[in-house]
Amino acid sequence: MCPKVNEINDDNLSQKNRGASLLLLCRNFEKMSSAASKILESTPDARILQIRVDLADIRTVSNAVKEIKDKQLMIDVLVLNAGLAYFAPTENLYNINSIQVVNHYSHFYLLNELLSNLKVLKNIFIKK
Repeated sequence: MCPKVNEINDDNLSQKNRGASLLLLCRNFEKMSSAASKILESTPDARILQIRVDLADIRTVSNAVKEIKDKQLMIDVLVLNAGLAYFAPTENLYNINSIQVVNHYSHFYLLNELLSNLKVLKNIFIKK
């Protein structure tokens, strides 16, 4: 559930100039570490925090929220892009279809709990 990273450079992410940090929330720690390594290859001064989250298990989402709040991290941009396209639905810990939990409930819970950590930006434009 961690996105593939092709290239991040100063043209498309001036992270080191802004003093920004990148927070990765991923289910697979190896893939998350690999993505972080690729980012560090092109942006060696990047500050990358990694937190393991399995969206099929609300407890890990809750733990991630707690860690983010404990570290008092403020968030400029929150991308909720993980999801399951299709596999045989299974019941999870809460007797709810796991596809629903991953694609909807966990994203809603994560966003709702982190609203106070989101920075309010003025003049936001979304280009289609």
